[in-house]
Amino acid sequence: MFEYDKNAKKWKAIHHPFTKPLNFNEDSDLASVMSDSYDLVLNGVEIGGGSSRINKYDDQIKVLKVLGLDDAEFKKNLVFY
Repeated sequence: MFEYDKNAKKWKAIHHPFTKPLNFNEDSDLASVMSDSYDLVLNGVEIGGGSSRINKYDDQIKVLKVLGLDDAEFKKNLVFY
């Protein structure tokens, strides 16, 4: 779910910051956190995919903090959605 960007020296979301983590808490090794996502493969070809979204405000804020975003900055970016 997360990968470390050595150039930026911070953690980033592999897909996007709204994907629901499966095994995430304050003590988690961020490199080992898995997301609740899936791919649909037919005959070895990916034909679809998706993920569950974070549906709890507190959980979303935890993910944003890992990514170095505060909730005020995040809310400002949501105006476009």
